[in-house]
Amino acid sequence: MIKTGVEIISILGFLAFVAVAVLIFFYLAKKLFKFKKFDQIAAFLQPNAYPMAFLLAFLASVASLFLSEVMHFQPCVLCWYQRIAMYPQVILLYIAQLRKEQVLTPYLIVVNVIGGLISLYHYSLHILPRTTVLIMPCSKQFGGVPCDKGYDFYFGFMTFPLMAWSVFALITFLLAISQTKVS
Repeated sequence: MIKTGVEIISILGFLAFVAVAVLIFFYLAKKLFKFKKFDQIAAFLQPNAYPMAFLLAFLASVASLFLSEVMHFQPCVLCWYQRIAMYPQVILLYIAQLRKEQVLTPYLIVVNVIGGLISLYHYSLHILPRTTVLIMPCSKQFGGVPCDKGYDFYFGFMTFPLMAWSVFALITFLLAISQTKVS
């Protein structure tokens, strides 16, 4: 059952990554070639953008807790920073849905962008461990769990930080389209 849980998390992370790639492709096609498919996707997603963002934040939070509490993957410092960006969103997005308001959208977008940047930096430590320019806060030197060893790559390139980035990027997209006028 535990192995199945990790497989489900990796599949959902991969699907989130593919969704981000498709959205970026259609957005660029819209900007460069006036391709209208992006507007159709945004119009389809917009009415349920907040519930979908809540679901993504909830699933990401549950997945991270599963990995640390059930699988006993000890989170490093960067994992905790990503969790700090993700966990409050579950509550905030839930309350926003109950109150039918979107006043926190700009602030949640900022939190997701920061969480996404931390995720990308964390991912860079997995794929290029010796080329990091910044201090690696999760090295043994600082008493942390090392980020450059012992992690599995799912589908040949994905680690948990890239999955987290995919969720941050999708939530950012959903929050942004919740505020835009779609034709």
